[in-house]
Amino acid sequence: MSSKRGDITLSVRGLGKKYRIATSLANTATTIAESLLFLWKGRDKAKYSEFWANRDISFDLREGDIVGVVGRNGAGKSTLLKLLSRITEPTEGAIDLYGRVGSLLEVGTGFHPELTGRENIFLNGAILGMTRRETTRQFDAIVEFAEIEPFLDTPVKRYSSGMYVRLAFAVAAHLNPEILIVDEVLAVGDTRFQRKCLGKMHDVAQSGGRTVLFVSHSMTAVRTLCNRALFLKDGRLILDSSTDAVSELYTTDAENAAAEMFIGPEKSPSPDFYLRAVRVRDSDDAVALSVDLRDPFNVEIEYTVSAAIANLRMNFTMRTSEGVLVCSSFDPEWPTRPRHMPGDYVVHCRFPPHTLNEGTFLIDVMADVPNERVLQQTDHAVSFRVEDTVGYGPNADKLTGIIRPAVGWSTPTL
Repeated sequence: MSSKRGDITLSVRGLGKKYRIATSLANTATTIAESLLFLWKGRDKAKYSEFWANRDISFDLREGDIVGVVGRNGAGKSTLLKLLSRITEPTEGAIDLYGRVGSLLEVGTGFHPELTGRENIFLNGAILGMTRRETTRQFDAIVEFAEIEPFLDTPVKRYSSGMYVRLAFAVAAHLNPEILIVDEVLAVGDTRFQRKCLGKMHDVAQSGGRTVLFVSHSMTAVRTLCNRALFLKDGRLILDSSTDAVSELYTTDAENAAAEMFIGPEKSPSPDFYLRAVRVRDSDDAVALSVDLRDPFNVEIEYTVSAAIANLRMNFTMRTSEGVLVCSSFDPEWPTRPRHMPGDYVVHCRFPPHTLNEGTFLIDVMADVPNERVLQQTDHAVSFRVEDTVGYGPNADKLTGIIRPAVGWSTPTL
């Protein structure tokens, strides 16, 4: 680590992370044996393709900075945060950290599932280099913020995802790290707790002069909380600028997403599940970039199950092009299907007429086994526009808001 320069708390130069991906499952099965025989011939390399999750990223963070990291799914946001948290090592480039790092990444990271909430608080304090006395001073504030006191002596493996995130954020924010790194896992919590976390991040940066770096799909949250933002695309840092400038680019990029996305097994982290396609269909059942607000439309999700999965649940989230949450939904019948057997499936999610107002909307898709694992998540899978093709005439006021219900009006004479 080099000597600190002024008020800089984190410095990144030419950062890159490369992964080797087997070209097929068959190749994966034979590579171990074949590599012993063919490594000296240089043939082992042909069994793999290279994937750069991050490439040529450089930026500095300073004391008091609150910086948002935005970009579509697969842009490299989570990989960047793992590199900065020292969870994984970079392939190239350098990271200089000037202080302790507290990080909240995927649900399940950083806590021992067999230990209780109480024990994990002290474990995390020790990992951050704090003495037991220092952690004890913050203990009551952590428990109060997390709102999990009745379950404090329960093993965290029995916590819901929301309880886990509440405790993990409280620990990361209250153990006085100089640099706080937070991934989009805050989306797991309820809206009230999300606002509470955003307020705490602001307090951490402003009162303690510490640095906050967090991933968010909500440009509203980024503009409200941050003094700066980073926009990532295809693993590269495209823009490091003001929140207004990054918001404009983020919105433009979101609006350019297609109405149909084909995904495939290579994008799935789960061996027994993968998303095949996501699309928007209009009232004529055609794949559509735009739909009329007076017509129904469907979101269609195709997926493949390659081995039986118990309690599989499909979910989607809809956002505006600026990242404002519109709604979330999941298959209400999932508890009645104890197992998904191997096969191809298609889900139809029907929206009635007069649901949305004019604007551009994005669909995020996730498959999970509740309180156990996320099978696959694809953000900004598709984009579509809702349009008012009739209107109310040139002199009519534009109806504002995200939704556009057909409200029934009556004015009886009193």
